[in-house]
Amino acid sequence: RDRIARKMSVMIGLPAVRIAALHLRVPSQVFLDELLPGQVVGRLDSRVSGARPVARVGRPAAVDDPALGMKGRNQILAPGITAYMSDELGVPLSRPYVSLNLDVAFNFRTRPEPAFEGAYSNPTPNIAAALERSPGARVLLVGGYYDMAVPLLGPIYALDHADVPRERTEVLALAAGHSPYETADDRAEVSAALHRLVEN
Repeated sequence: RDRIARKMSVMIGLPAVRIAALHLRVPSQVFLDELLPGQVVGRLDSRVSGARPVARVGRPAAVDDPALGMKGRNQILAPGITAYMSDELGVPLSRPYVSLNLDVAFNFRTRPEPAFEGAYSNPTPNIAAALERSPGARVLLVGGYYDMAVPLLGPIYALDHADVPRERTEVLALAAGHSPYETADDRAEVSAALHRLVEN
């Protein structure tokens, strides 16, 4: 175990003794909290770090992700989307557009019941079934290398193990975080991939 922990330490930057104490299984939040002393690394974009927030009872550590920018709030308003919908599309709005609402997210169940640590819903068998029913359908998976909320290899693994045919799947991996369309270059790549998906 110690030999493997030393090798892992070189790769991920945590002390070998800590990795060994965790039985070589480092939970993502431990990695994010302990990689940089006094700081926390972003889950949505591991290129971002910030001061470690004060822990609050009932508030998961992931919601204070420095890459998310919540700063203790539970909602993110999107004035740009509000203006676009109102001014460009003529949608009558009585309130600003909310791009993320944690009050709703905290009560939304995505894990199987009974939930257990590490459990998650896996929709990939449904994707495989849909592809079987629709021979012309294809899958586009877009992900960012710096996303630790949905690490890129996770969905690839899930698709492979749901028997989604590789020849009907395109994977677009970008030097990005959880939102792999934030830069103009990334948006251009995503747009091109979407056009390929629709036109072929």
